[in-house]
Amino acid sequence: MRCRRTLLLASVAFALTGCAGSGRVTVVPRREPPALPTAWQAPIAHGGSVTELSAWWAQVGDDTLPELIALAQAASPSLSAAQTRLERARAEQTAGQAALGPTLEASANVNRGNTQYPLPLSRTAGASLGASWEADLFGRNRFAAQAAQARADGAEALWHDARVVIAAETAVQYLSLRYCEAVLEQASADLRALEALTRLARLSAEAGLQTPAAADGAAARQAGASARLFAQQAACDLDVKAIVALTALAEPDLRQRLARRAGRDLDVPRAMIVRSLPAQVVAQRPDVLAAEHEVLAAVSLVGEAQTLHLPRLSLGGSIGAFSVRGGPLASDLSTWSIGPIRLQVPVFDGGVAQARVKAAQAEFDHAVRQFEARARQAIREVEEALVQTHFTSQRLAQVRSARLALERSLRATEQRVAAGLDSRQSLEEARRTVIDIRINELATVREGLIAGVSLYRAAGGGWNIP
Repeated sequence: MRCRRTLLLASVAFALTGCAGSGRVTVVPRREPPALPTAWQAPIAHGGSVTELSAWWAQVGDDTLPELIALAQAASPSLSAAQTRLERARAEQTAGQAALGPTLEASANVNRGNTQYPLPLSRTAGASLGASWEADLFGRNRFAAQAAQARADGAEALWHDARVVIAAETAVQYLSLRYCEAVLEQASADLRALEALTRLARLSAEAGLQTPAAADGAAARQAGASARLFAQQAACDLDVKAIVALTALAEPDLRQRLARRAGRDLDVPRAMIVRSLPAQVVAQRPDVLAAEHEVLAAVSLVGEAQTLHLPRLSLGGSIGAFSVRGGPLASDLSTWSIGPIRLQVPVFDGGVAQARVKAAQAEFDHAVRQFEARARQAIREVEEALVQTHFTSQRLAQVRSARLALERSLRATEQRVAAGLDSRQSLEEARRTVIDIRINELATVREGLIAGVSLYRAAGGGWNIP
């Protein structure tokens, strides 16, 4: 990315140097930055293919998620706004390209009446075709067309960025729901274990083996677990409501789709466990690409502003036919003309042209700063996401190791209880310990999934690593 940015800004600076000082525009800025090395990725993730951007989520191993992302993108007002901006930019691009060529205009008219009594009624009819063309002597129209092209390319990149943002938001919400449901299942198991412990404590208190306070303490823990279960159920329902708002699906339909994934394990898929990415992956981010196109558009607008004090040459022409019918009078005429050839030379404008040049140069400086800031932010987001995925995967490995050890201990306790060597209360306590570590593991899995989604967003919509 640094290489690409340096080459881009160097070419921009060279173009501006050629435009300044001499009072003439001698260098046309490049519309496209230098070609990337072949090992680098496409300018937009997956070449901007909507199908492949959506198919990337199939790697998560959950067929419900791509469906929800497609629905969320179809219902999103932000994506609709990005599409509107794109169509507007394309219209301006078409207008800019049209200004490079001639314009044609056809007209026709018919009139019937008389001008003085007793002359008979008369009818006149005419048709003409006019043409006009401005010779782009100093590249003014060409600069405007290049700016419009860059803006259109930038608007398309921002349209892709809107898709990526919506996909990431939907994925986070859906994965949060999956996590919530998994924790809800463990919370239910925890409540069942506490109910068993409470029964044992009451029986022990009735038998005089424990104090009534111990039984009351067990009942209090059971009530706390029941309250946590209700809170977890509420959190899951809120996640469902959020997905309904994102996708515009009816809630019964959504719950039917979600039921297909019920009971399946929540885990971080291998496709989302990434240790490193090429630094050049930042170049494929749509927002960085859009900022780059703003720099290119600003270069062209500086060139356009610098031509305001230069002469303009335009040429017009027309051909037509004219018919008159009235009483004994009948006549058909044809006309043609070339001209006027108009040469406009600015003499005095009160400093307007110079002010526009300064304004365009200020816009260029701002676009460069925006591009550099966006590139730095993109690099930061990628690096932060990589740090999250790396350390989360390490923590997950440690938590799973602890969970496996506690599960082995639980099985040993079950065997001791079956042989009469340990109490049922010890068994239930061991079960609760395993449930706690499983909830901890689920929280770490969720962090890993969210880190993977963050990396997807930071990489501009996914990545391809050989």
